[in-house]
Amino acid sequence: MKKIIICISLILTLTFTFTELTTAQNDNKFELKLSYSGISSTLENERELLRSGKIKPHIRLNGAYNINRNFGVGLYFGYSSLNHFHPNAYESTFTDSNGISKTVWVDGFDATKSYFYGLNLNFHLFPAIFKIDNSRFDLYTTAKVGAVTENWRTIDNSYDAYATISKHSLTKLEYSAGFGLSYFLTKKIGLFGEYDFGKFINDDNMRFYLGVAYKF
Repeated sequence: MKKIIICISLILTLTFTFTELTTAQNDNKFELKLSYSGISSTLENERELLRSGKIKPHIRLNGAYNINRNFGVGLYFGYSSLNHFHPNAYESTFTDSNGISKTVWVDGFDATKSYFYGLNLNFHLFPAIFKIDNSRFDLYTTAKVGAVTENWRTIDNSYDAYATISKHSLTKLEYSAGFGLSYFLTKKIGLFGEYDFGKFINDDNMRFYLGVAYKF
């Protein structure tokens, strides 16, 4: 069912793009959207190791240029602090039932600075299908393709007396399609929600955004 919804959203967005680019009026308007979402902080098979922080906040800024009244193209940039699994992360010392002190290595997580970026395509349905202009509501389909770059530092003291710090970076692909709805309180400022299905970081397959929109 999810794959069917993704395919329908992509078909609607990409098909109407080519027709509307040549037939609709160019309004030369920009739109900024600032949104909040919650995303999984680590891979699904590692989440049970976390006592807390399984869902982390995600802040995103979308900038779009409306080529005409129906079609917009833009870029997005987002940030989250996530977790990266670190085997044998630190030493833990305990005393057993016989009073003997023992030391074991315990798995842990390193905090990451994760940057999200990519391209988004929006097709606005009200003007194209329902022939409604200047509505406070904006119903649209959206498609996104981009990447996530995670940066983190590992402190490793398992092999010698001195801890060593090493830097790591990993980039992963993300893509999605979905629907969104905005309601403009004024001619320029509005609220919106967006629901996407696709392939996301840390084994997520859906994401929901809430935020504010500004047109100029």
